[in-house]
Amino acid sequence: MHGRLEAIGSTIGEFQVAAEGGEYVAAEARISDDGQRIVLRAAGVAAPVDARYLWSDAGYASVRGGSGLPVAPFRTR
Repeated sequence: MHGRLEAIGSTIGEFQVAAEGGEYVAAEARISDDGQRIVLRAAGVAAPVDARYLWSDAGYASVRGGSGLPVAPFRTR
């Protein structure tokens, strides 16, 4: 990635994680010290296997990528 991730506003939101076979739950997010990754954690999810961002019809971007544009919705797995 070129450039650093940065928060849009004072908090980073709209992230969710799920354990194997589990439901998605809201996750706390922070940008890593090097600005290249988003670190997630959620109470009750010790070993997440999937994460998603902006996975709703009414979400608002809370992270800007290295290009200066908001990060698009995504799902891992």
